[in-house]
Amino acid sequence: MTDPKSTRLSPEILSEIFQYLNDDSHSLSVCVRVSKKWAEQAVPVLWNNPFQYLSEENMKSRIKTGSQILETYLLLLDEDSYATILESGILLPSGEHPYFEYATFFKHYNFHVLSEVTHSWLLNSETPLPDEDEDDDDDISQLGEQNLLNLLIIELSKLFMMSSLGFQSLNLFKEEETQGNIPALARFPGALDTLAPTKEFTVLRSSELFDSVEWDNVLDLLDLMTNTCIEIQVLKIYFEYEVDYNSEDDESDDDDDSKKGDENEDNFEDSRDIGVKAIQLIDSQTNLETLEVHNLKKKYRKLIEAAVARQGENLRFIIS
Repeated sequence: MTDPKSTRLSPEILSEIFQYLNDDSHSLSVCVRVSKKWAEQAVPVLWNNPFQYLSEENMKSRIKTGSQILETYLLLLDEDSYATILESGILLPSGEHPYFEYATFFKHYNFHVLSEVTHSWLLNSETPLPDEDEDDDDDISQLGEQNLLNLLIIELSKLFMMSSLGFQSLNLFKEEETQGNIPALARFPGALDTLAPTKEFTVLRSSELFDSVEWDNVLDLLDLMTNTCIEIQVLKIYFEYEVDYNSEDDESDDDDDSKKGDENEDNFEDSRDIGVKAIQLIDSQTNLETLEVHNLKKKYRKLIEAAVARQGENLRFIIS
């Protein structure tokens, strides 16, 4: 039975209390069941970053919980996205539209985790996964596994971009085991408003992990964020090549760069793009507290250091 005194707390006070339980999914879930009033304040906290609650130790539990979260989001898709996914041959979950618009509360976009959870759900769903080498290219239902995964990621990302009241963090770091491609986030409806509040941003450039279209998507996103996200507090940038920043042998570095030769010319141009765009992004910030730069190319050292100097002495600068 609900304690009558608990109902006297204002929504603002309840919301502030529940913020302290942000890392405790069990307690928040209990709060959701107390009353409708409590649920309205606890649900936004529980669902602002639901993937953070996935187990790091129990893979079976991780897959089960991740699939449950994902299926909730899939039930929130609009009619066009739902129809597009169904036409691909993916068997979507059935059920009523959720009581809460959970995607509205989504604030932390981590591509690697989203890809992992979506891939696990796809593999464990009843969707028949065709051979990648099948020749029937005219039938959308014959899309390969990777294309099906990319389609799900695109439609889910659209949902987050259109529904979220604003991201707090955006992480585009990919690992070797990451499946799927980073979608064109900057081109989705709602991107401007959703990305503007971002406080933490992580971006990686890797020719081994990104294809050309995917990297174009990242560059477009960097442009948009430079023009709209001016209050990033933590910025992490990973460059293409590993370079010893503390090395004083500049001549040796020059030799190493020249040895890469024409075979890496395209990658070199892409790295130059992220270097320029990274500096522009740094300069656009008004409240940057921490800047991490990894694998910094020698040619950008002075430019990056100058950008850091323009941010002021309170900036925490980490380089590796």
